[in-house]
Amino acid sequence: MGAIAAERGLSTQDRKVTYLRTQREKRSHAFPVEYDTPPTQEEIGRELTSYLAEYRLQIPRYSYELIFGRGLEGDQQMRLRPIDRGEPIGNKTKRVIEERTSWFEPTAREKAEDQAVDLLDKKLQALQTGDTVIWASPPGPKEQGYGDYGFLFVGRATKLDNGESHLAMTAVRIENPREEVNATVDETEKKDPWVTQVNKTLSVLTGNEIIHTTREQILGEPVVVQRDLSLDNVDRVVKQHFAFQFDPEAQANSESIIAEMKPLIDEATSIMLLGTKEQKQKTLHALENYALKLKVETNTEKKGEHVIFRTIKQSRSGISGIIDTYGYEPPRVQGSCGSSDNVKSSKDGNTVSSVTSGECPSIKCGGNKDGEPCDWEASASEAAAVQSGSLTACPECGWKP
Repeated sequence: MGAIAAERGLSTQDRKVTYLRTQREKRSHAFPVEYDTPPTQEEIGRELTSYLAEYRLQIPRYSYELIFGRGLEGDQQMRLRPIDRGEPIGNKTKRVIEERTSWFEPTAREKAEDQAVDLLDKKLQALQTGDTVIWASPPGPKEQGYGDYGFLFVGRATKLDNGESHLAMTAVRIENPREEVNATVDETEKKDPWVTQVNKTLSVLTGNEIIHTTREQILGEPVVVQRDLSLDNVDRVVKQHFAFQFDPEAQANSESIIAEMKPLIDEATSIMLLGTKEQKQKTLHALENYALKLKVETNTEKKGEHVIFRTIKQSRSGISGIIDTYGYEPPRVQGSCGSSDNVKSSKDGNTVSSVTSGECPSIKCGGNKDGEPCDWEASASEAAAVQSGSLTACPECGWKP
């Protein structure tokens, strides 16, 4: 647990103190910074990889592992956790709610996600080998930085001898819900196609009629079915309700880029663990831009076009060899966790991260005044008061998050 800490002469407690001191650093919602307990090198590597896979490579499927079991260092609670048995996922979802509340931001989606994790912690107690966990995540509001796609998370369970359970997870990217063929114009305007098509997808996969009315309700209610669902079967059902076509070539290209970048990602974890704010920022930006460069070159090679130089040689020079060249701010992109440049001040984050910008974000009221949405926006001094906890309600309408 502490290969990097040992190299730097830091104990686990020292690492925790280091992270707690920086817990108010600004970060991206798509790639937040802090943990309740210090992350391991492996945890940081996984989060960097998943971030690049989703936001920069748009990988159709992404596989990862979870454990429903006990933690480390005496934590005997049976909870849903990362595969290295770190902090329970439910702790992270609750911390995100606290953070967004302190910034006067909406929390409906975050509360739904937290509810889902709490529900899984209960349902997974009876999990058996061959069972499948299905959890749908439609996109959130565009004004909060979410993209036009969502995910269907499929977890195949294996019961372990010690009573714990291993989950082999696959995140299946879903886009463009199909319109109802026989629906009238009025019906189409009233219905959210994401809700309609996710309901139908879940109903077929579970064998039970699913009737959700909002995207948050879908996110908050994962299901466990007592049979093994193959990914081919999941793809077949998803195709019926979304303009979905799994592209093996796009999948292979993305996996090839991730494999080529693995030495860089591994090296970058030490910077993300113990580097300065500026070092973290440039490191993440360099990885993002380098991934985009490899993506362009890979697609060009597939088309048989001329490539000036192949980057595999450059990647061997290590992370320091690309930071100076590629450490500039990459293009903004929206995704399943919000925008890649949606910067907020962080108490603690829910994944790994880089710190992305020194600019203070805007804080706006989420309440109503005289029957209309309140348009109060915090000044610099008011934003500082919100951060310090001395301002807890909107001065215009009195709304409290």
